[in-house]
Amino acid sequence: MVIILTGASHTGKTLLAQRMLEKYKIPYYSIDHLKMGLIRSGNTLLTPSDDEEMTTYIWPIVREMIKTAIENKQSLIVEGCYIPFDWRKDFEEEYLKDIRFFCLAMTEGYIDAHYDEIRNHASDIEARLEDSDCTVDWIKEDNIRFIEGFEKTGEFIDLIDSDYEQVIEKVFLLIPDSIRKMIAGKEYTTSDIGMSGSKVMIFDDCVLKILNSRLYDEEPSVRVMNWLDGKIPAPKALAFEKDEKYQYLLMSRIPGEMSCSRYYLDHPKELVPLLAEALKMFWSINISDCPKCSSLDDELKAARYRVDNNLVDTSDAEPETYGENGFENPEALLKWLENNKPDYEPVLSHGDFCLPNIFIEAGHISGFIDVGDTGIGDKWKDIALCYRSLKHNFDGTYGGKVYPDFNPDVIFDVLGIEPDWEKIKYFILLDELF
Repeated sequence: MVIILTGASHTGKTLLAQRMLEKYKIPYYSIDHLKMGLIRSGNTLLTPSDDEEMTTYIWPIVREMIKTAIENKQSLIVEGCYIPFDWRKDFEEEYLKDIRFFCLAMTEGYIDAHYDEIRNHASDIEARLEDSDCTVDWIKEDNIRFIEGFEKTGEFIDLIDSDYEQVIEKVFLLIPDSIRKMIAGKEYTTSDIGMSGSKVMIFDDCVLKILNSRLYDEEPSVRVMNWLDGKIPAPKALAFEKDEKYQYLLMSRIPGEMSCSRYYLDHPKELVPLLAEALKMFWSINISDCPKCSSLDDELKAARYRVDNNLVDTSDAEPETYGENGFENPEALLKWLENNKPDYEPVLSHGDFCLPNIFIEAGHISGFIDVGDTGIGDKWKDIALCYRSLKHNFDGTYGGKVYPDFNPDVIFDVLGIEPDWEKIKYFILLDELF
């Protein structure tokens, strides 16, 4: 993968390339740095004023670097203010698919956030530029300049974020081409609701979920999503790719709002029956041909892997889970779970039945998200996680607002069942390891 970063001068291209080097270990070549090398080497044929001529002189060297990187399947970043756009004629067709162009348009918010770094960088590139010649107004005025002809050859990215990691996400550095083409140019927001550790990019009509390949395997989830089509309102898998580090799942977007929205928390008499209806929707589905089964032994095996590899985060556990009156550590908790397995009551289980994963529109269940763990599972797992989610959304643990008149036990009355507190405790404790 070769990425070309080009844009107006003194807007942070090199700094962004340096952050990519630090975070993703992708080397970069700077056209400006190569030009400065020519000047400092005493080249008498080219002077700093011969900007385009100097770049033309350097470009064949850079072109060979790109070709070598592609042939060796290595990643490379090239950045510079002026990059000739007729270079493509020198490449064979097989190389073109591996090169991404990005034109950076740094907004005032971005420049303000990184002004000191940009200013220092400008001073270095301009070879002892006088401070009075490098003012914030000068940089901001210069950043509106656009490279002629770019719109025909690359992607124009307006960098509005001041955080480098968000900027790197915005240029889709890690996203495979097959998925990137489906979302290119679309506006999006990001979400950190939930505790899966995934990155979620939300578009108007779709959602992209990026997960750590070491922790997750989404291929079974894709099979389940395809199986769920027509059975319950769940996202459709639009595209799926994975590599050694990440997995990328592009899904259709479920309409409506989360069941933990302010309206439904303010109207629990409307919310609880809808949650009970949602649970029964899962339980009513024939599971005879379900492609995914998560037996208790399977879940304990997955928990064992997380414990043995120190992947359990104890910071967000229930207060009573660890400590003086709880378990000494995740290992002790896992041993208790292994020695106290309850009877198994198989149904179609969502796998993470909490309020942010249930969507409501116009007073009806509009769909479910985060169905990656959906499959044959124990009936009481969904009940337990639903109960915990209800309890903490209303007691202020999630969201901060306390609803003192709400009792989460009402879910059992609406479901028409007696609570099995031993199983509820078991599955809440099991979830502490994930």
